[in-house]
Amino acid sequence: MSLITLNAVQKERLNRLGLVKITSTAQSLRGYEQYLDPQTGAKYTFSPRGYVWRTSKAGTYQVNPRFKVKGNYNGAKSVSATVRTNEPGALTEIAVRSVKLFRGEA
Repeated sequence: MSLITLNAVQKERLNRLGLVKITSTAQSLRGYEQYLDPQTGAKYTFSPRGYVWRTSKAGTYQVNPRFKVKGNYNGAKSVSATVRTNEPGALTEIAVRSVKLFRGEA
């Protein structure tokens, strides 16, 4: 498991959206980073396993893109796969897109 380390440009991108870093010490030690969107009250968590999660009053959702893969897997004709990445830039893009969609800006 690798730690998520956002560079200054990526952090600035999140700050321009108004997100505030609220990572606890325990989260930081485990490699997570968490940001709060004061506009919606949603929290965005960057996982060291390559996922971005949004937690709001509606629940907790993984916001990584998903797509269908055709083929035969345990009797199913297609399966759903989730994009996961440990590239901080890609994780930032996933979070930015999710923030805009959740706010209704996209």
